[in-house]
Amino acid sequence: MRLNVHYVTNKNGAHTAVQIPIREWRAYQREVDKMKRLTEFANGLREAIKEIDDINKGKKKGVTLSEFLNEL
Repeated sequence: MRLNVHYVTNKNGAHTAVQIPIREWRAYQREVDKMKRLTEFANGLREAIKEIDDINKGKKKGVTLSEFLNEL
């Protein structure tokens, strides 16, 4: 995503801030939120795979589907 950035400068011409159109900012926020959700999902998958590996190695006790559903 490319943002249409406008620079705010001080009296010496140094950049002090940026402005972007609100429509672009909202689109940027939606993309960031989507990336956060994808990151959380990927982290959950990594943890699940690690847990399966630990169960297969005998480091952790697995549960049956019935036990899992009863915990909900």
